[in-house]
Parts: sequence; C-alpha cells; structure tokens
Amino acid sequence: PHGRGGIFTRVDGRLLYRPSGREPRLYAGPRPGAPSQARGENEKGAHGRHYPRLLTTGYIAALRARTPHHGAIDFAADLWPLISKEVCSVYYAALLESCGELPDVVEEFVEAYLEAEPGAEEDVLLDATGIDAAERWDWKRVARPYGDRVFTDRAAFHDWLRGHLDDDVRLARQGNVSGPVKAALDVLRDLRNELRLAVDHAGLTAASHRDDLDGWYTPLNAYLSIGPPASRIEEMAALLDAGVLDVTGPGMRVTPDPDDPLGPSFSGTSSEIPDVRVRATVPIEARLPEIDLRRTADPLMNQLLRTGQCHPPRIPHGEGTGGADYETGGLAVSERPY
Repeated sequence: PHGRGGIFTRVDGRLLYRPSGREPRLYAGPRPGAPSQARGENEKGAHGRHYPRLLTTGYIAALRARTPHHGAIDFAADLWPLISKEVCSVYYAALLESCGELPDVVEEFVEAYLEAEPGAEEDVLLDATGIDAAERWDWKRVARPYGDRVFTDRAAFHDWLRGHLDDDVRLARQGNVSGPVKAALDVLRDLRNELRLAVDHAGLTAASHRDDLDGWYTPLNAYLSIGPPASRIEEMAALLDAGVLDVTGPGMRVTPDPDDPLGPSFSGTSSEIPDVRVRATVPIEARLPEIDLRRTADPLMNQLLRTGQCHPPRIPHGEGTGGADYETGGLAVSERPY
C-alpha cells in the first residue's frame, strides 16, 4: 500500500494511513489468528543477552553424557521445564523492578523462584511476594492471546484484534529489559545457543524432535520472539483502520474457485468465525518456507543430494523406545572437528 501513493501520518500520537484509492484490497490469515508478537525495543545493545541460570552449557553437557547413544534427550521432560523457568523468572524480576522493588529483593525472589517446584510451591512464593493472579505468567494466554473467546462474527474478531495490536505495541515500547512481557519473551531468543547444544547431532529422541521441537516449540518460538518491530504492528493497525487490510481470523482456509462468474478466484474462510468468506484474485504465500533439503530449488544442493554427497539428518528412534527414525529437512554435518 505504501507504494501506491498512500501515506502514514501521526495524529494525536496515533498512526493513521491516508489511502490514495489505488491500493489493492488485502486479506491476511495468520495461522494463530493474530500476527507474530512484536519484538520489544532493544535495551540490550548489540551483544547483551540473558545468561541462563538453569539451562546452562554444563547442564546440557550432563544430559548428553548420561548415555553414549544419540537421541537420549526428551525436549518436553528435560528442556522445556527449564526454558519455562528461565522465561518466568525474567518476567517476574522485571515486574518487581517495575513496581520499585530493590535489586537485592528481586534477586532473592529469583533465586527462590528458580528453586521452587512448579505448581503449588511457586504459587505460595508468588502469593507471599504479592503478585496477583491476574499478573502471573500464563503460557496458554501468551500463545493464544484470544484464549477461549468465541467470535460470533467478523466484527467481534476485528474489535478484539485492534485492542490486541494496541496492547502489543504498548508492551513492545516498554523494552526487552524493562518491559516484563517482552523481556521474558526475549529470553526465548537468548536461549537459542544453549538449545542448539542440546538438539544438534541427534541430541533429542526421534519422537521428541518431531513432535516437541518441530511440531510445537519451533512455531511457538517463532510466533512469540521472532516477530516484527513494534512500528510494523502499528502500521498494520493503521491499514486495518483505513480499510485496506482485513484479517480473516484463526484457521484460515483458501480454496480455488474456478467457476466464479466474475472470473477465476480464491475464497478464504475461517474455521472459527462463521461469517468469514472473502474473495481474492491473487494468492500470496507471505511466509518464510521451512528449510527442507529434499525440496530445495538450489541447484548446488540438488546436485549434491542427487550424487550422494550430502543428505538430511536422520535421527534414530533409539533402542527400546519403539517408533521410527525421523528425518529432518536440514543438512547433515559432522561434529567438530569438521
């Protein structure tokens, strides 16, 4: 739209889009129903990061050393509880700091929280610290921001989405250190190096790599921590208000309609909003494709694959675990030294 003569302008602090009238009508259907969450404004500089206190390189080395065989780590049992603890501890620390708690008090809380067993023991600590239930971290709410809401029509979804986008921009402006929510989500980005140490070279079981990592955590991580800057979310909200962009809602399905009397077209519907049905003449797959050596169009990689000079990693299912091996779409490389 910006290249069609329209302009973004700010009025009383709110970003607006002034259309030229030459913009196409755009329909978007992000898989979660809402766009990826905005990244918090950077307060860490070029090299700052969260250094893990539980998911350390030593912990991962111990996991990998407990058996001589590859594929011994279970993501859900061995890694996710520590990831969650790291994220939540940063959230609560930033929340307490935003309420004016002294650094020593915050550090004492963090140490106690990291040692507390998930569930009732954590709740007792949070109660004693005065953190209300409404302020507590909830992975379900973060991963599915509309929760259990049932949208009766497009208007109801649009009203919710506009408020959600405004909230997301506000939280992102608080920063990735000072803002509790974005500081916590930024931990997911900061833990990538440690997770690679656990995952690389068939570190996970075949089933865990397939179901927990590829099937669940990787898309969740992308949605929560690898999103656009807040300025792009703000522009999206302005395009919605201007009537240039429409978001169809969760569960978008696109089907070709060759018998459309107006000409061949595509129909878009939502699995969760009954009155959504939009028509478009051009579909755009506006996403980053998954990396898959077996489907690459790169001529060099195709040649290497056809001649047996490279292959995708194959993770063995493990002795006594049942199931099948799992082949990822990546490129198998040897461990160091290369």
